[in-house]
Amino acid sequence: MQEQNYAKHAMLVPMFHFVLSAIILLSFIGSLVNLYQSWGDHQRLYSASLITALSVALLLLFVFARNFPLGAQDRGIAGEENLRNFSLTSKLLDGKTLI
Repeated sequence: MQEQNYAKHAMLVPMFHFVLSAIILLSFIGSLVNLYQSWGDHQRLYSASLITALSVALLLLFVFARNFPLGAQDRGIAGEENLRNFSLTSKLLDGKTLI
């Protein structure tokens, strides 16, 4: 079996982590500027607030698309550790040590 370390498993996808995150962040900032500029104009206020709400939703989706799989991976690893400990000691791990 090959040696496992963080350098082999850490992965940055440039189109996701740099390009898409920059586009989403810039569109969010632009939507806030648009909302501020259209604050007195009631014809533009609805569309500006809708664009801002969609930008916030897109920003949250970008963050949660990375956090939810990591949480599932952590639970899977904790289950594997619990199974491995049970096979060696015939005892389950304490629930406090698991995620």
